Amino acid sequence: MDIFLQNHQYNYIMRQGRLIMSTIRTCTDNQVIETFKYSAVSKVLDACPGLSEEHQQLLKRLGDLQTAEELQLYLDKILQCTFKFPAITETRLQRLFPKVKKLSMPDLTEIDERPLTYFTWMDTATNKHYLVYYRQPQPSKEAAGKLVGIQGQYTSTNKTGICAFCKKTGDASLFSVRAKTRSAQSPDYYRSVGQYICLDSKVCNTQITELDALESFIESVSR
Repeated sequence: MDIFLQNHQYNYIMRQGRLIMSTIRTCTDNQVIETFKYSAVSKVLDACPGLSEEHQQLLKRLGDLQTAEELQLYLDKILQCTFKFPAITETRLQRLFPKVKKLSMPDLTEIDERPLTYFTWMDTATNKHYLVYYRQPQPSKEAAGKLVGIQGQYTSTNKTGICAFCKKTGDASLFSVRAKTRSAQSPDYYRSVGQYICLDSKVCNTQITELDALESFIESVSR
C-alpha cells in the first residue's frame, strides 16, 4: 500500500472523522449532516495537499462513513499509508548531538518506527531535554528527509498548560533552547527561546494536526 500521509495529517483525518460521527449521532437533519461531511472532507483535502487523484479518492471516502465501526476500519486502513518514524540507533542520536559527551539515551524500543511527528526524552540528572524531529522531503529543497536534533533545558511546571505544538491542554513543561543567533541584549550573547510543550511527547504525537508551530520553533533555534 502506498505511503503518502504524515502523522499529523492522519491525526487531522481522525479528528474530522470523529466530528462526523458526533454530528451523525446528535443531528437528525440529513441535509445538515451531508453539509458537515462535505466540509470535513474539504478540510482534510486542504490539510493534505499535492496528492494524486487515487489518494484523494481514498480520503474522500471519509464522507461515506456512517458508523463508528466503519470509521475505525477506515482509520486502520489509512494508518497503513502513514509514514513511520525513521529507524533510530544510539549511533544516529550521537551524530545528532555531537557536542554532548555523555548523551543520556532514551528507550529506543518505545519508538518502534510507529507514526510520529517528533519524539523527546529527558536526562533528569542534568534537566536536559532532547527533541528529534523528522523533516519530510521537500520537493523544492532536499531530495531526502532529514532528522533534526534540538537540545534544551527542561523546566517542570507541575500544572496543566497549552502545548505550543498540538494546541491541546494537558501536563506541560517548558522547553528552553539557547539559539545560535547572537543577541546583544542577552548577557551571554545568545537568545533563549522557550515553548510550553506536552510533558509526554507520545500524547502530543496523537494530537498534533499541523506543523507550523513546531517548524517555526525549530527554525528559530537553528538559525
